[in-house]
Amino acid sequence: MRYTIFFIAVLSSFSDLGIAHSSDHCDFDGVTMSFKGTPSEQARCLLTPVGKYAHLGETLSQLPPTLAALLGTDVELSASKLDSYREAHGFEAAQLGGDLFSPLSRARTNDHNAPQARYLVIHDTSWPYYGDHPFPDNVNSDAYVNDLDRYQRPPGKEKAHVYINREGAVYNQLDFSVPWRATKLEIDEIGTDSRGLFLHVELVQPRRRDPQGGAKNDAIAPKPGFSESQYRWLALLYVSASVRRGDWIIPAYHAVMDNHLPDGHDDPQNFDLAAFDTALDALLNDIQIFSHGLGDQHPVLSLRTTNYYVAMHSEYPAGSDAAFLAPDGTILARVSRAFLEGAQIEGSAKLADGRVLNYHSKVGGEIRWSEVGSAYGLGRGACPLAPMRAVAVDPEVVPLNSLLEIEETIGMPLGDGNLHDGRWYAIDGGSAIQDDRIDLFTGLGKVSMQRVYDHGIKHLQPLTVRIIQEDGDCPFGG
Repeated sequence: MRYTIFFIAVLSSFSDLGIAHSSDHCDFDGVTMSFKGTPSEQARCLLTPVGKYAHLGETLSQLPPTLAALLGTDVELSASKLDSYREAHGFEAAQLGGDLFSPLSRARTNDHNAPQARYLVIHDTSWPYYGDHPFPDNVNSDAYVNDLDRYQRPPGKEKAHVYINREGAVYNQLDFSVPWRATKLEIDEIGTDSRGLFLHVELVQPRRRDPQGGAKNDAIAPKPGFSESQYRWLALLYVSASVRRGDWIIPAYHAVMDNHLPDGHDDPQNFDLAAFDTALDALLNDIQIFSHGLGDQHPVLSLRTTNYYVAMHSEYPAGSDAAFLAPDGTILARVSRAFLEGAQIEGSAKLADGRVLNYHSKVGGEIRWSEVGSAYGLGRGACPLAPMRAVAVDPEVVPLNSLLEIEETIGMPLGDGNLHDGRWYAIDGGSAIQDDRIDLFTGLGKVSMQRVYDHGIKHLQPLTVRIIQEDGDCPFGG
């Protein structure tokens, strides 16, 4: 088990949420595998305030502003940016529900034809139980309250995907890719089809007996119900799940889902939806600042590396069964199909007569080429490529023409007696270079990649990439 403490300095609040005087029920449709209504309408119902003994308040007439703006929309934040944020803050992937680049669970026990997880269910542990004794004065920092070891379970007996204690420590019991059930609605009513449709997060909350209730009730929860650190971590898990899903996942209270069933649960008690929404807004702003480098002079990314080079005629079998075509369809050169296909992957080629051809465009799905004066071809925006200095990136992750420092390449021998200073320029892109990928341009032919491998950099190895300067000019003329 691994724990991390994540503190929050300030959480603001906003005015009371509007509620509607109605008795809407969050009807679940087993055919569509969803509750009724739009994502926002579902959330307004599923986040109905929960009182003692599972008595529900009035259905929300409106959501708090951040959730209202997000639900029903696609997530613009990429997995790469969130993963860079995670890494920069020292969090493990498990603490965010698992690998950000992996899909969420699917209903019907990960049936590939079933929908992805649509709901993130908020629980409280209702434990430890204090009976008629008062809660500790320091309930948010009390070691007994925050002991996560008690929630460990053997395989197959897990209760939730993730636990968050009041200090902000996280225990990942199941990855968000693992289909699971944890509510009476899922287990007793929907059945096994629901396994994988819901993600479950437990917030540590002690309970005590209500003197006005029965002898063994646990109806009294602390006020406030949860700590700021719990709201912050819950926001991070909510964002993580949504990034993996592709659109914003719908939050739900356990008690609301089970309300119509016998012996339904009463959690979470005293959940402050306004505080959660504020934490979510603060987190998204923090990630945006980080991604744009405003909170750090040199933003740090973790990008998986590949290499590319100028395809050389000499490295392929001779032949004339294929041809490089100019944009107007005229033949620039007849070559072997192996050479043409190699050039199509790399984006540039050097012919036997010394001419350098560069990818130009596609016409009817067929790649067309142009002859260029650069010895190594051109990147995006006609910027000449330079060996061991140019990289291809996803412009959504790294702005084109940015100056980068790649930590793992510092000190790499360049073959001319000099050592690499780690500086590279993001001047190229490619259809296969998306999200967390970075492609190092190594020079002429396959053999040029050997220098990178000899330095110990492996295929798809994550590299530490710092953006030193964004949106500069082409550094190599052109």
